[in-house]
Amino acid sequence: MSKKLLLSGLICMCSISIANALCTSPATLKCNCAHPIINSEGKLACGTSYCGNKKCMPDGSCCETEKYCEVGDTKYCCADNQTCDTTKGCIEAKADIETLCANAGGAILTASSGTFCVSEYIYTWSEAEEWCSNNGMTMPTMYEMCPDWDGSDGFEKCPELSGTGTLSVWSASIFQDYEEVIPISVSLLSGFVFGNDLKVHSNNAFCH
Repeated sequence: MSKKLLLSGLICMCSISIANALCTSPATLKCNCAHPIINSEGKLACGTSYCGNKKCMPDGSCCETEKYCEVGDTKYCCADNQTCDTTKGCIEAKADIETLCANAGGAILTASSGTFCVSEYIYTWSEAEEWCSNNGMTMPTMYEMCPDWDGSDGFEKCPELSGTGTLSVWSASIFQDYEEVIPISVSLLSGFVFGNDLKVHSNNAFCH
């Protein structure tokens, strides 16, 4: 009696004379990113992944390694305009600070606490915040500018920025122990931290 084994996609058909043990049910065989094959023992099995150096996705598609994103047990394949966030998955990619700053007409400032963008012109606190936002950036808090800041004003309170320039810049932080809103500024010359009037005083915008 002839023996025939026909494999079409994931459909396995065995002739009566072939033992059931040699025929794996398609319902129990999941060849994610691989084609089903008949192995050397005559059983239905999964072949080598057709993704190669790419990442295999749950739907059987292949994802370029640089676009692959994994958060816990969830896998994502980010689009060209997205980047991987280790907590949120694929999010809209943000241009690097150097590009954003150049497009805004600002100047890059590199300090031990990070890379920032300083505006060419001076603004009030709300104007500076708007300038950063309109150019795809945000105004940093005092702790982002000066991680070891003790919360008070005075000289050398922000050593991370001391000596990085001659301007005074705004932060997104305010002093909490006043009835009115007192935004905090930092002198790039000395690291001096001080409060300024919300609407009157002007400093350079400082963004990241």
